[in-house]
Amino acid sequence: NEQLKKEQKEHIRILVRKAKELEKELERKEIINNEQVEQAMKEKLELIKHQKQLTQEIRSITNDLKQKIHKEEDVKAYWLEYKNVGSGEHARLIKIRENELIELVQNFGDIEDHFHRALARAKEDIDRLTKMQMNEKKALAAQTALSYMGRYSRQQVKENAWLKKELNLYSLEVAQLEQAVKKVEEENLEVLSQLFDCQISDLNTCRNLFKIHEVGPEDQDSGVLEDVAELELRSLPLEIEDSVSFSSPQKSAKHDAAKDKVSLIQPHFEEEKTGSDEPQFQLGKSVSQNLTYLLQEDEKYFEYFECGALEQKLLHIKGQAMPLKVITPPANQGKRSESQSNEVEVVWPVTGTMLRSAII
Repeated sequence: NEQLKKEQKEHIRILVRKAKELEKELERKEIINNEQVEQAMKEKLELIKHQKQLTQEIRSITNDLKQKIHKEEDVKAYWLEYKNVGSGEHARLIKIRENELIELVQNFGDIEDHFHRALARAKEDIDRLTKMQMNEKKALAAQTALSYMGRYSRQQVKENAWLKKELNLYSLEVAQLEQAVKKVEEENLEVLSQLFDCQISDLNTCRNLFKIHEVGPEDQDSGVLEDVAELELRSLPLEIEDSVSFSSPQKSAKHDAAKDKVSLIQPHFEEEKTGSDEPQFQLGKSVSQNLTYLLQEDEKYFEYFECGALEQKLLHIKGQAMPLKVITPPANQGKRSESQSNEVEVVWPVTGTMLRSAII
């Protein structure tokens, strides 16, 4: 009981305190009139109406959005169906159309090429026919003009045509002769290069020069060198006398044999030295005379006497002077030139001055 009483007192004290606080708050508040209450009610009603309008607008917007969503869903369903079903068929049709387009382009290209070729052939035919007709007209006009000309003028025209044919023939002959001269010059240059390469430095390999002589008449200085020089290697035994007693018998025998062989060549060297101090290479000279010039270029051409043991292979060179020959054309060349001259196109022989003189 005591506990209940204590709690009751506490509750009463709290209620009294709250009542006092309410009274204080009421004292603080102003007194509200009926007009203020009506004004507050009107504002509240307007606010409610405004909220209702907003809700209606929001509902209409949501309905519109729902309709749009429904339409977009329909479009989505359509495109999904197209993706799953119709796209493959359309891709096949597109590929077929592309192949047809490529074939059409190729066909048009072939047709264009055909027309171009036909046009080129037609142009060539037209040019050929026009050229033929022009030549015929020129020939007829030349004949008619010649018929009106005098004897002297006709003779001049014929001589002019004949001179043109002869000029063509001579030009062909000149071209052939130039080719022949060019070929001969090339052959001469090759022969000269071979001769200049055959110096004593190349001949030292045989160690001993056995014999050099000339074949043919001696008075034919105007001949040319033969294209091929014969090189013969001969093996000649050397006899060494036993009575010769030196410190090195092989070397003395080698010297004796070399001196005997050089004595054959020495007169040619002396003739060249007495003729001129500086020997020169000449095409009109014989092979031996030209080789002496080549031998004299090497200052130490006797050094090969001091080389090793004697070899049995000796060098033998033969040269021959040949006279110049006049090239005679073959018999069928005249016939060929006549046929070529007949094939030469007829040039317009009549000039304007001739026509004016014939008319006057």
